[in-house]
Order: sequence, then structure tokens, then C-alpha cells
Amino acid sequence: MDALILAGGNSRRMGSDKALLSWHGIPLLRRVAQVAAACTERVYILTPWPERYESLRDPGWHLWRESAPNRGPLLAFQEGVARLRALAVPAEWVLLLACDMPRLDEQVLRNWREELDSLPGEMVAALPKTERGWEPLCGFYRLSLMHQLEAFLQAGGGSFQGWLPRIPTVVLPLLQEQMLTNCNTPADLEGENA
Repeated sequence: MDALILAGGNSRRMGSDKALLSWHGIPLLRRVAQVAAACTERVYILTPWPERYESLRDPGWHLWRESAPNRGPLLAFQEGVARLRALAVPAEWVLLLACDMPRLDEQVLRNWREELDSLPGEMVAALPKTERGWEPLCGFYRLSLMHQLEAFLQAGGGSFQGWLPRIPTVVLPLLQEQMLTNCNTPADLEGENA
């Protein structure tokens, strides 16, 4: 199991780089990477600015430079998937996370990971779902089936919400929706730091 963290957004609504903002004294990107490292064997951070985040990195975390930034999360995910699949020993699953989710719960992610072994082989993704829809930036994707992502993109698709209804996806149980809270504005971060 590998983790892929996307840290390439422009943070327009926030007004400054979300990944560097502090949540209870810890930069958001570091917080997410620490949780990911506790639940997976390897952590990869895909970003247009690896040098910006070098000081946040623990040994063993990998910073990958995004080759074509500002294309949106689905195309960034596609790039990350291609790099993960090119590794000498690619993992079966990848845990995809956004860099701005301070309330991630390590135990919930571990419990979700344990459920993956019981899924049928055709399941492409395992994700939480709320009344707003799928939560694609906090879930698991089977790397060997990512040809389905390639086909969707080649057909002109461009969003997770457009892709996920077309693939076999299992809903992961979500007891506390605040775990999925992300920080997009200064008010969001203030609420999280309260």
C-alpha cells in the first residue's frame, strides 16, 4: 500500500499555501503525511513545488514534481498513478489524500485498509460517500485497474465526480464526517484550530 498526497492547488480561497498553514502547530501537509505514513508502507507527495516542502518531509517520504500543474486533481492523480505503476514493485492499492485534511483519523484509515482484502477483484475504488457525493481525495484505488481512468480521460472526462459513477466503487463506512473536513478558506482553518 502506497499513499499519494496531492499538494498542487493554488489555494486561491485561502490566500496562502494551504499545505504550509499550521493546524495545532503542525503544517497541514506534514499532518496528512504523518497519518498516511502510519497507515501505508510508502508516502509520495505530488506537487509543483517540491523544494517548498522539503523541510516538512520525513526520511522515506518522497517528493515528486508535478509535470503539468494546475490541471485539477484528477489529472494530477493520473500522473501520480503513472509514476506509482512504474515503480520496481508497485503496490496493489494507493491511498489518495488531499494535503488539507487535518482531521484525518489514522485508525479509521487502518480499518478501511483492512476491508480492502475482502473486496472483489473488479472493485476499482473504495471511498467514503456523503450526501454531497463521493469523497475522492480520501480513499483507496486499485492500481492494476487504472486503465479505466485512462479510458475515461481519453473520452474527454475530467472530474472525479464524473468518473466514479462509471467504475465499480465500494462505499467505506464513515462514522464521523468531520474527518473529511478540508481547509479551503481562513475561516475553515480558524474553525479547525479552535
